[in-house]
Formats: sequence, structure tokens, C-alpha cells
Amino acid sequence: MRGVLGVVAEFNPFHKGHSYLLKKAKKITGADYVICAMSGDYVQRGECACVSKYVRAEVALNFGCDVVLSMPVYCSLSSAGEFAEAYVKALVNAGIDALAFGCEDERIGGLMDYIKKHIMGSGSAIDSWAMAYMRMGDPYPVAREKAFRELCGMPEEFIEMLRSPNNLLIYEYMRTVCEMGAADRIRMIPIKRIGMAHHDEEAVGGWIPEYPSGSFIRKKMKAGEDIYDWLSVYRSVHKPLFWRDYSDLLYYRLLTAPKGELPQIKDVSEDLAGRITSEFYNFDDPEDYILRIKNKSVTYTRISRALMQTLLKLPKRKERPNYCYLLGYREEAAAVLHEIKKRGRIPMITKAADARKQLNWLNCEFYQMDVKANELYVRLASVPGKEPLLPDYKMQPVIVK
Repeated sequence: MRGVLGVVAEFNPFHKGHSYLLKKAKKITGADYVICAMSGDYVQRGECACVSKYVRAEVALNFGCDVVLSMPVYCSLSSAGEFAEAYVKALVNAGIDALAFGCEDERIGGLMDYIKKHIMGSGSAIDSWAMAYMRMGDPYPVAREKAFRELCGMPEEFIEMLRSPNNLLIYEYMRTVCEMGAADRIRMIPIKRIGMAHHDEEAVGGWIPEYPSGSFIRKKMKAGEDIYDWLSVYRSVHKPLFWRDYSDLLYYRLLTAPKGELPQIKDVSEDLAGRITSEFYNFDDPEDYILRIKNKSVTYTRISRALMQTLLKLPKRKERPNYCYLLGYREEAAAVLHEIKKRGRIPMITKAADARKQLNWLNCEFYQMDVKANELYVRLASVPGKEPLLPDYKMQPVIVK
């Protein structure tokens, strides 16, 4: 197989900045194919995707991707380290030789050499130190920063960069590549963002940016403002989904949760379970509720993720899923799919009816979580009077000619 570029993405939704990244990265690497590992119905920040994964995959295939894979919900609703490990491993096992990512500062590409020289072999110690600082009340980003500085003597240039949640995710991508022993054969391709910054929700002066951020687009979609013509394409398929659409379900889930169940949920600690419980009778909507629970030691994103995990009943597990879904591909990229199957390093589900034949008993447990989470998403996104969205077991991969 010739040059293959990998991209980890959520495309929530796909926009012009994503198209720019794909074109620029493909030009730099000269790659023949682009494989994307994309979040499905739920995203890393702990929310539902605003647009169907099949719609997002089709748009991505028309604007630069050749193959779009989707990961299990247990992986997509994970902390930065666990999220990066699952997605990057899937791409490496699929046969990529370069990994591209968007960033605010291209100097972060130099972090890869630092990780190889100073952090390899110390990852577990860094995590342990960070956990110790968190037990003393520090939020995760601050705890990780202290561990970097004290254990590794990390330069302030990198410390400053890693204060951005997106850059911390990039660090985890790089660390996973190093831990897989693939650092010398997989190039890191940082692409500087143009237009709005990653988390910007407002444009300066109220102007409509040519290259908007995903946060800006979601805010406008939530308000019912189709400020770009292409947003109507997303809205025409189904109702865009947001946390508020899960509000009553979350309320009832928490109301009926058996005593002692919350700490058994994936990322819910005893302390966080206590805060969720103590603020329950102030529940209004999920976003307001998260703000009430939030304090200096636990971030908004972690609480949001924990609540979505609670709603979907994702339990604590030592094991992790090892499979992916084929959401779609370009017809001329059939050789890539053949190579992924030939390698056999990660089971790739192309037809839901065959999933149980491909997966071992443990992966089947995770697969059942996917099925239930998808059924809920499809039900909430369907609009009366329109053709309903179909659940995964009735869908086929998108094929673009």
C-alpha cells in the first residue's frame, strides 16, 4: 500500500477548516490515501454529535477523506489519554505512515522528539504523579503540568503549549505512537489552523468568518441560525442534537439510579458522584447542571463526559474495546480496505449483522453498549413527518464514487 495519511477527528460538524487541513496535509506528505478515525454518535467532550455520523462521513469523503472509520462509544466518551490511545492505535494498525492534526502553533511538532528522549518509559510515573496532585485538589490540566515540570523538567515552551486542551490531546497522540514503537516510521504533521481558534464561540465584531470553529458553528446551529448555506444540508437530514435534547432522560436516569451505582460508572469518582447527587435537586438542564457541579478540581468537560457515561450506562472496565466500524469509503480506496483486512490487527465491522461473528465475548459486551447508545441517538434525532434515521444494524457503509 502506498502513502497513507491518518487523521483523528470528530467533524462535529465537518467544515471548511477540516477541508483545509486535509488538503494541506495531503500536499505535505504526498499521501495517496487518507484514513480518518472519527467519533460516532458521541464525542470526547461528553456530548452527542450534533449531526449523524453517516452524514458527517459522507461529507468528509467528498472533501478529502478516502476511508472513514468510527470507534466504539466507550472510546469516544473517554479522557484525552484513553481517547488518543484508541483512535491512534486504530490508525496505526490500519497501516498509516503519517498522522496529521490541527494546531494553533506548529512548533508543537517538536514535542515528538522530546517525548522520545525524555518521557518514554516515564508515562506511568507521570500519570501517577498527576493523580496524586488531583487527590490534593488540582484539576487534571494543572496536575499534569506539575508532573511534567517536576518529573521530566519539561521546557516552559512546551508547558505553555500543553495548557491548551487540544494540544494536550496532540501530546497523547504522540505518546501513543511512541509507546507503540512506531515513532520512527510515522511522521507527525502539524497543520496550523487558519481562521477562528479551536474553541472560539464568537467572531470578533460579529462578522461571519470564512474559516469558523466547530464551537462557533454548533452555537449557531443550536440557535437555529443557518449562517452558512451548507448548514442547511445537515439540518435537512434530521434535527441537530445537543445536550438539551437528553435533558429529561438524564434527569430520570439520575432520579432512578440505585444508591452506590454512580461510582461504578466509567469516569465517576466517589467525590464526583457526591457532587452530582448533592446538586441533583437544582437540575434544570444538563449544561446548567454541569456548571453547578464544576469546581476548581474538576473540569466542565470531565463532568459532561461522566454524565453522558451515566446516561448510557458505561461501566468501569479494566479492558478496552478493540474493533472499529467502517462508516464509508471512496470507491477508488478499495485497496486500503483490503490492506486493513489483510493486516487483521483490528476487527473492522462493515455489517452490523456480522459483528458477533467477528468479535470475541469481551468486545461483544462493548458492542452492545454501542447498539443501545446508537438506538437512543437515532430516536432523539428523528423528526416527526420526516423519514426517520435508521439504527446502525439497518445501515450500510457510505460509498462515494
